[in-house]
Amino acid sequence: MTSKKKLISQDDFVNTRFEHPHHQEKREDITVRLIRIKKASSELIDELRKAGFDIDLVQDLYTKRINYKKAVPILAKWLPQISDFDCKETIVRALSVKTPESDIVAKILIREYINTDNSRKLYKWAIGNSLNSIANDAVLDDIIQIATDKRHGSAREMVVLSLKNMKGERAIDTLISLVGDLEVTGHALLALGHLKASKARCLIEKYTTHPNTFWRNEAKKAIKKIDKASDL
Repeated sequence: MTSKKKLISQDDFVNTRFEHPHHQEKREDITVRLIRIKKASSELIDELRKAGFDIDLVQDLYTKRINYKKAVPILAKWLPQISDFDCKETIVRALSVKTPESDIVAKILIREYINTDNSRKLYKWAIGNSLNSIANDAVLDDIIQIATDKRHGSAREMVVLSLKNMKGERAIDTLISLVGDLEVTGHALLALGHLKASKARCLIEKYTTHPNTFWRNEAKKAIKKIDKASDL
């Protein structure tokens, strides 16, 4: 029997922000953070309520499992206007849902990523996470530009992974070139496996015995996917 997914409370969400493995930020008092986020998003929330969404915080849209696709244009409009990064992260996370406006939203997220200082690593990682959900070939050039720009460091991880959504050889060739980039190796291997990139098999196989557990496991899974696809 499948267990029901536990809904995240407002306090829990604000306290943990994103479940990122490298998140080591000191905890801010929950009440103080809530007050700050509510203040930063007050005008956005007012507009969302007028549009029919009875919420107190942006994250209510997804923690309460609301069908909020019609709210996406509003969220995308407000993202660059808000300066509080905790608040911005909740908007970015909400923009991970696919809608008819996804290509436009992806462009907005890319602009936000590029314009954000590299010291905001976790925020940029969150943007990449949403791009991984909605990006497609319409933004391939931008995704490649970010993925190959080492100035963004490991905040590129999910941007690199979003290349799995693309068609054609350019995405595969880019991923092959990124396997040797130690900050994104695992995500490049993961994406190549998803794409069943047979031309990368020999390269991927070298990582099946690598001491890095994440890289080794992703390489093994990628080889299985490639071999299974070749047997069809």
